[in-house]
Amino acid sequence: MAVLSRLFSASGNGMVAAVLTATAAHGGDDGLSDSNNCGSAGGEGRRRVSKRSSFFGRERNQRIGIMPLSVSVAPCPGLAQVFRLSKLKDTTKSPLNWPIRLKIMMEAVKALTFLHIEINPLTTHHGVKSSNILLDSDWGTRHPPPGLAVVSRKRWLVYRFPILSQEMEQSAEVKKKKSSVLTVGVTGRLGFELANASLEASHPTYCLVRSTSFSDPEKSRKLQILIDSGAIILEGSLHDEGSLIEAIKQVKVVICAVNSKQVLDQKPLISAIKKAGCIERFIPSEFGLDPDKTHISDMDQGFYSRKAEIRRLIEAQGIPYTFISCNFFMSYLLPSLVQPGLKAPPRDKITIFGNGNVKGVFMKVTDVAKFTISTMDDPRTLNKVLYLRPQGNMYSMNELAEIWEGKIRKKLEKIYVKEEDLLKKIKETPYPDNMEMVFIYATFVKGFQTCFQVEECGGVEGSVLYPNLKYTTISQYLDTLL
Repeated sequence: MAVLSRLFSASGNGMVAAVLTATAAHGGDDGLSDSNNCGSAGGEGRRRVSKRSSFFGRERNQRIGIMPLSVSVAPCPGLAQVFRLSKLKDTTKSPLNWPIRLKIMMEAVKALTFLHIEINPLTTHHGVKSSNILLDSDWGTRHPPPGLAVVSRKRWLVYRFPILSQEMEQSAEVKKKKSSVLTVGVTGRLGFELANASLEASHPTYCLVRSTSFSDPEKSRKLQILIDSGAIILEGSLHDEGSLIEAIKQVKVVICAVNSKQVLDQKPLISAIKKAGCIERFIPSEFGLDPDKTHISDMDQGFYSRKAEIRRLIEAQGIPYTFISCNFFMSYLLPSLVQPGLKAPPRDKITIFGNGNVKGVFMKVTDVAKFTISTMDDPRTLNKVLYLRPQGNMYSMNELAEIWEGKIRKKLEKIYVKEEDLLKKIKETPYPDNMEMVFIYATFVKGFQTCFQVEECGGVEGSVLYPNLKYTTISQYLDTLL
């Protein structure tokens, strides 16, 4: 928050200010004390402070009084003392050290998180500024709640912090309401991360699983993790229409993460979504190269044409959708630095396919899940393709080799393989052993991941829409392979 950044970059000499007291509505005098009665250490006009009293808490019926500015900030007997951060200078005060500044900042953010997200009804405190962040004697933060009385420094006149109107508060509550989501394929690597990301984002999360999944130790372990995190497990199958419709009717969003061999098994799911008639967004199982822009159907055994077929079916049924084109997962090809047959990056020589200048994209699966979940309630991604091409994750083979050379501090011998030689090798190698080379050809020779502009084709780019989402870069991933 900009306010907090400015707050803690300033010198601690601006600390002194007003002494404030707080009391719960059930305790103390209901009237405001006269300022003269509050000036001395034992003034009768001071308010009595209840143990429940706080400038931030679940009781919102507190009153706040701000005393006149005083050069004395000595503790008052029987009084919870709070200091106001302000621009007023006091040369007798020492600058705050960084641990205290960090403590203030973290507590202030927690307080605002409670007000803006957790409290019911939601409350928007849009009068936040340095002078509204109060400190107690232990450097704990206190926020004057929006809408509660605050007294002027000069006179005991009551002002009120600005709050949103009831209509705007209701609008904010609707905006922050999370769509419920059904995830299919949660026992797989991507499906598990999607469900986990959904739970972390506070979406009501349902998982459709087959009854046999509980007898598999690894699948059962994943399901237990999701259950412990709050997921609701629903038994069902893509081939049991009754269980599908029953599960779909409980949610607003459906995400499918079945593996590539089961892509066409999404047809019954699409049919059930259409019959249920309640789904506001469907994210099918793609999560790779854009099938409408990858033209190698004569080599990939229909890998991309099947995904394109599912796209056309979704569009024909009029189902609201978002397609996710995340290109490669980092766990695929990158661990070997795109060297077929190797399980670790080379240390002596590297094979470069094509001229080495065509760029490819690698994304960590957990990051793909976070970007995917972010799209669910975003109207900007409705009926669009979300492409993932963040900075630091899109490199050519020449650039990958250079990055790796820098990390191992050694030059690699580069062996270039021409396009025709790669095609020959693909044809000579039986399916499915040749698929690694097929994907390398599609990406680093033909450039099907990056040969088009996202905006020109009507798509949206994830890191542009969600600039605050953190993700793992290729360089960071390669550091783990040293």
